[in-house]
Parts: sequence; C-alpha cells; structure tokens
Amino acid sequence: MGIVLESLGELEEAVGAHRTALKVAPGYADVHCHLAELLKRLGQCDRAREHWSAYLRRETDKEWLRYAQARLQSSE
Repeated sequence: MGIVLESLGELEEAVGAHRTALKVAPGYADVHCHLAELLKRLGQCDRAREHWSAYLRRETDKEWLRYAQARLQSSE
C-alpha cells in the first residue's frame, strides 16, 4: 500500500502505510528500504538513516547490502 500511495504522490500517507506495515511485520527488510527512500525524499534524513540501519541488520543479499550502505553514507 505504501508503494502505491507513493506512486500516486500521497507521500505522507505512504509513510503512514509503511509504518503500519512495520507494526505488523517489524522484521520485513523491504519495508525499511522503501521507508528510508521515502523519508530521504521528504528531507527527513535522520529518520531515513534509522531505517537504512534497520534494513542493513535484516537484509542478506550482498548487492542490496552494498546499495543500502551507500545510501546510508550519502545521507550523512
């Protein structure tokens, strides 16, 4: 739902949908990834970093891990 809302330009609603998803499944790495990107777009870099860090703790695919590490460093 968060991705759909974001594609419709409903960014704040998308943030809420991603947060709801994390309440249901806090360990779901992809939600952290999407939420981090969205928060960075909204200029909330500190919050984005939190979700990149959470994503890094959960993701196992090396290519995505490199991507997430680069995104985390670019938001510092």
